[in-house]
Amino acid sequence: MKKSLLSILIILFIASCSKKDDVDPNLATQVEGTYKVSSVNNITFPQNGVSMELKLSRIDDVTVNYLIILYQSGKIVEQADAQAILSKSGDRILLKEGGKEVGYVEGKTFIIDFVDDGERTYIMASK
Repeated sequence: MKKSLLSILIILFIASCSKKDDVDPNLATQVEGTYKVSSVNNITFPQNGVSMELKLSRIDDVTVNYLIILYQSGKIVEQADAQAILSKSGDRILLKEGGKEVGYVEGKTFIIDFVDDGERTYIMASK
């Protein structure tokens, strides 16, 4: 009886150690692309010839560069970029900078949502 119990415990231990976490190997490929901005802090875009895009480019399986582009009458007037680390949480792919969540992609929707110096920035965009 003791040998049977010991054998079962050893098998369970080995099985639990060899199980790998379910990690999607290439989150960046799932989110890369161009997203058209539809609103920024409840202001609808495009508006009066001003529009915005968010472009996500794959760096590696879990890292992307995201570029925010502001257009006036079809011409680029300002752009800013940053890198983010990706992780999965349910149906969302989270974007983090410096360990802090700054947004997520869910389906074809990209949300940037963060607070900096007490000011909240909320950008909604979609493919």
